[in-house]
Formats: sequence, structure tokens, C-alpha cells
Amino acid sequence: MNTIRTVAKNTSALVGGEAVSRVLTFLITLYIARSLGAGTLGQYAFALAFVSLFRVFADMGLNTLTTREVAKDREMAGKYLANLLTIKFVLGFLTFLLIYLAVHATGKSRELSLLVYIAALWVWMDSFGGLVQSMFSAFESMEYVAVLNVVEKATLFGLSFYALLSDVPHKLLWLISAYPISSLCAFSVGLTLLAVRGLPVRMEVDRRFWANVLRAGWPFALMGILGGIYLCTDRVLLSIIQGEDRVVGWYTAGAKAFWTVYAVQAFFYRALFPTASKTYSKSTEDYIRMLKRTGRLIFMYTIPVATVGIIWAPRIVEFFYGYDYAPTVWVLRILLINLVIKGWTGLYGSTVLNVTGRQRDFMYAVGLGALVNVVLNILLIPPLSLNGVAIATVCAEATVGFVAYLRARKVVELSVAQYIWKPALASGAMAIPWLYGRGVIWTIFGFVAFLALLWLTRCVRRQDVRFVVACFDIKR
Repeated sequence: MNTIRTVAKNTSALVGGEAVSRVLTFLITLYIARSLGAGTLGQYAFALAFVSLFRVFADMGLNTLTTREVAKDREMAGKYLANLLTIKFVLGFLTFLLIYLAVHATGKSRELSLLVYIAALWVWMDSFGGLVQSMFSAFESMEYVAVLNVVEKATLFGLSFYALLSDVPHKLLWLISAYPISSLCAFSVGLTLLAVRGLPVRMEVDRRFWANVLRAGWPFALMGILGGIYLCTDRVLLSIIQGEDRVVGWYTAGAKAFWTVYAVQAFFYRALFPTASKTYSKSTEDYIRMLKRTGRLIFMYTIPVATVGIIWAPRIVEFFYGYDYAPTVWVLRILLINLVIKGWTGLYGSTVLNVTGRQRDFMYAVGLGALVNVVLNILLIPPLSLNGVAIATVCAEATVGFVAYLRARKVVELSVAQYIWKPALASGAMAIPWLYGRGVIWTIFGFVAFLALLWLTRCVRRQDVRFVVACFDIKR
């Protein structure tokens, strides 16, 4: 199977599985928002965001390291699995204790602290599940990753809606408890699938191996710590500074909508990572060719989708959440700018720096972004509330993307400006009729203008059509 078909197969498998997963989790958030209110949604979001700050301590960058190293030498798969199961058991226990101590320092209520303790169990279980998924990613068997995602989210969906639709007391406690239970189910299924494939499932202690992987994984770990700071501190700082659960709920509603849309490119980059690592080790020319196609495809997706979302944000929020979530509109609009910026960051950061073994350079970029995020959150939340959090998030991502670009330039010469202006021009032509016209006719005219400019500028190429054909395994 050639490189295009491999990446296409992996992407379609991940996107298919993640589409189901994202829809299920979005429905959970939507139902909580509509039935329990913004205040309860804020508490729910705080508990999950708080423990997410500590998730990297249960992993220490070992999942990403496993994917990269096992993709290069699959004979090492058994060694990595046996030792990392033991390492993650120890790390998970220590992380749980760290979360227990940290939540006490915040002065949150006893009820909210209990939610955090239960969510901490999810971090522990999810670390094991991430290890299993990293093994399948290394084997370039993304269909198994998709299956595990669906198993986890389907279990989460079932337990959550049981709590929401039944008369059980302490509904929020049930909703949080669904997370560790669903992660444990997915991990059990994944471990069984690995055993069926002939991989020995056991726990092992090899101190020299432990030292080597922890030493090699620390840049990924530090990057994860810094990444967690600027991805998760938004809701935590908003809760602490504003002190209103409903404000956190409004922001969470917009952020959840953004992350649902972002899933496509996130899993595209995840599917690309093992194949890009293998391609880079064999042929630099093929690797650069892959990067160029990646840049063209990613901006052809992100720019039009961001444009549509920004213009239609009021209708989207009203349709899904209702009039009570009007403050969410501008949060969603601001965050959708990040869709394009994250496409840039993923290209130069994950696909260049991490693949070529320069994860420390990406770590520095993420670290600077984390600093920018925390400082701007502290400065912008008092005057701008939840909109300030969204602005801080975009500025932080732009910082990471710019620094990653400067570092990546030393590795490969890759200019993506040529891949940006064409979809930007087409998206602008689509936006103008929508902004100044009303009704179905103007909406259709905008779409026609968009498609016409894509065709006239040759934004879509024959190779891209082949990629889509490969995604769906269409026989021509």
C-alpha cells in the first residue's frame, strides 16, 4: 500500500470513529446545557479541565514516543507494552495523589472536590487506554483506534444519558463517574485486541529500559505539561477569577462546538504522524512531497469551515443551545480563527519538528504559548470575561505556530503561503453575499462563488481527488 493510501486509510478510519465519538460527546454536553443549565455545565467542565492539567503526569510523553519508536521497529512492540504498563500504573497512582492535593489548595467546595477525585480516576484509566492506542497507531492500524474510541464514547454516552434521563440522585456525580468507567472498558477491549494479534500482554520491570524511555520521553512530557497549561487553564482560571459557574458553562459550550469541528484535522495529523515518521527515515524527497500535499489539504479545509462558522455562529448557538447561551456566540467566532492557526501549527510542529526528532524545539514553542496564555488570561478575564479567554487562546496558538515555523525552517524549506491565498479568496467570495444579502438565493450564490473560485484557481488537484478516493476505497 503506497503512502497516499496508507494515510488516507488511517485518516478515514480515525475520522469515521471520531465522528461518532464527537457526536456522542457533543450530545452529552448539549443535553447537560439544556436540561441542567449553564451553572451545572460549568461545574462539569471545571472538574474535567482541572484534572486535564495533570494528565501528562500519568503519561510523561510515553504514548507519542511509543508510536514513533515502534513504527520504526515493530519488533520492540512487546518490550514497550510490558514495561509501559508497569510504568503507567505507578505514574497513574502518583498523579491521583497530586490531583488530590492540588484541588484542596483551590478551596473549592466539598461537592466539587469529590467530582475532581472521580475525574482523577479517569486520568489514570485514560493513560492505559492511550498506551494501547499508541501501539495500534505505530502499527498504522487506525481502524482499531477508531473502534476503541467508539467503544469508549458509546459507553460514556450510555451511562451519561442513563443519568440524565432517569431519576437517579446526584446526576452530576453519575456524569463524571461515566468517564473512568468508559475508559476502563476501552482499555480492556484494546488489550484483548493486542493479545489476539499475538502481542504478549504482561507487566515487566526493566530498569535500564525505564531510564531510557523516560529520558527520551521527557521532551514530549514537558511539551504535554505546557500544552495542558494553555489548553486547560482557560476554564480553571475563568472559574477562579470570575467565580461564576454559568460563565464557565457559556465558554464551555462554545469551546465544545469548536473542538468538535477541529476533530477532523486533529485526527488527520494523528494518522499522518507514524507514516510521516517512516517516510522521513526512508526518503527526504517523499517526505517533503507529503508535507506539501498536507499543507494544501489542511488549509483547503480549515479556511472555508472557519469562514462558515464565524458568519453563522449566532444561528449555530441558537439552534443547539438556545437563547440563554447568547454570550457563547462571540466565543465561538473567536475560537474558530484558531482552526486555521492550528492547521499551521500541526504542519510545522507535529509533522516537521516531532517527526524529525526535534521535539525539544516544539516544546519551546508550546512553552512560550503556555506563558502567553496564562498571562493574557489573567489580564483579559477581568475586563472581557469569557471573550478574553477566547482571545488569549488564539494568541497562544499563534505564538506556538510562529515559533514552530521559525524552528522548522532550519529543517525543511516549506512555504505554505501558496496554499493559503486560494481558499482564502474563495472563502471571501462566499462570505460577501452572506454578509450583505439575505435569503436562500444569496446563500446558494455564495456557495457557487466559492466552488467557482476553487476551480478557477486550481485549488483542488487530481492528487487530492485520488486522496479522497483512497479514503473511501472507491474503485475507479
